[in-house]
Amino acid sequence: MKTQISRDSFQPDKRYSGVHQQQGRILTDSDWNELVAICREQLKQTLFDVVGNGSPRTGALSITSNRRIQPGDLYVDGLRAELPGTIPFGANEQPDLPGYLALPTGPCLVYADVWERTVTSLEDSKLRDPGLHGADTCTRTQTMLQVKTCPESVDPETAIPRRGDATLSLSLHTSLEAGDPCDPCAGLISAGQERVGNYLFRLEVHAVEGTADNPTRLILKWSSENGAEQYEALPVEQMPPGFVAGNYVYEFYDVTTEKQLGVFPGSGFTPVRGALETSYEIPDTPPRELVRRWDGYCELTRSGTVWSLADGVDRGVTLTTGGSGTSPGHVALGASLQVNLEALQLVLDLSGKTFVAGDFWLAPVREAVDGPGSTVLSGVEPAGIKHHYLRLARVQADGTVVLYENDADQRRHHFPPLTDLRAHDVGYQTTCDSGLFSASHDNVEKALNRLCQLAAEHIAYAATCTAGLYAGFSGTVRQALDMI
Repeated sequence: MKTQISRDSFQPDKRYSGVHQQQGRILTDSDWNELVAICREQLKQTLFDVVGNGSPRTGALSITSNRRIQPGDLYVDGLRAELPGTIPFGANEQPDLPGYLALPTGPCLVYADVWERTVTSLEDSKLRDPGLHGADTCTRTQTMLQVKTCPESVDPETAIPRRGDATLSLSLHTSLEAGDPCDPCAGLISAGQERVGNYLFRLEVHAVEGTADNPTRLILKWSSENGAEQYEALPVEQMPPGFVAGNYVYEFYDVTTEKQLGVFPGSGFTPVRGALETSYEIPDTPPRELVRRWDGYCELTRSGTVWSLADGVDRGVTLTTGGSGTSPGHVALGASLQVNLEALQLVLDLSGKTFVAGDFWLAPVREAVDGPGSTVLSGVEPAGIKHHYLRLARVQADGTVVLYENDADQRRHHFPPLTDLRAHDVGYQTTCDSGLFSASHDNVEKALNRLCQLAAEHIAYAATCTAGLYAGFSGTVRQALDMI
């Protein structure tokens, strides 16, 4: 789902701590959304500093001995995520990951993928107040908690991409005329034709084949409406005329495709992606419940180090690598992808880059400050979606589930409230060579228990006398006793 926003004004590098209305001033959607983002980021950073990554002693999500999911909550990078319920269920029954497979009996690692997605009233009708007669208002974000698998050789917390790293640059064509900047609403209608216009451009990774860091097929889609023009998919005569008129690309999708974004390194599962159509024709098979429109899309394939254009269109113009480099729809491929869109020139780095389904870039275009030839985005990595990973368990070759690899791992997945902190909840690492403690004494409780076994050879003794049996002696109590 996408939200109808004018721009994303959140700037974490400026360390703003609040948003304050002024009397007689305009209140914009970006101001309100920035306040939410500031509060959310502060909470996330605080939880990360205090909790870090792990799950609580009580009510934690875990993997049972028969490879099922015990509902509960956990923390990843400061995000709290929860799967509600009390009864264990299979990985193929996850509410946040429909269509996934049951956990295998063979060797693998099990991990949690936590990320945030947008929910609109198309998915949750209760977001609309019936008293407003169907008027749409605000959207929501939902924290997803998905349990996935990966090979034993892969560390999910470090080796699986959290999001892509390809950089995008966008600039307006030099042939555009700026128009009247005093009429922002009209710019939304004619943007990219005779005027620069005012809009929020979105580029999104639709699908990736191969691995995220070595893709063999890539589908991109873009929109000057943030991809947020979306409806229930109905027969064409029941759709808003303005939605189905014009040269658009239509993506038919459902809640399953929205929840299956990201990376799936485990074997045997292929995520479902929305169906992209160049005309409004509802597919015969799912996904087909909902529809959104895009200005265009392109499909790229790679053989060796060479990328090729397989298909694509932009506002009715077929994309091609032939023709003039300044003609509409022209595509140039090399270390980067260059596309002449209707209003913008798009340059996306490809060589050595990582792509994750759901990656998106946002670029606000404003004709009050942007003119023909203006750069609206320069070498920017994706704004989202950012995934957060937490290792949960290891399944051995015989199907046995190993929850903890060591004491530190157990403490992380069994942390207590601060008001009930106990000795076994605190890690310990010996730094002395007395021989009293070993690597097995890895928490304070074990170290204290070891002190109960203290023997004479572990107690140092240095004589303070200058005469007699122990004059100048320095050693252990046992050595001193042996001298008697």
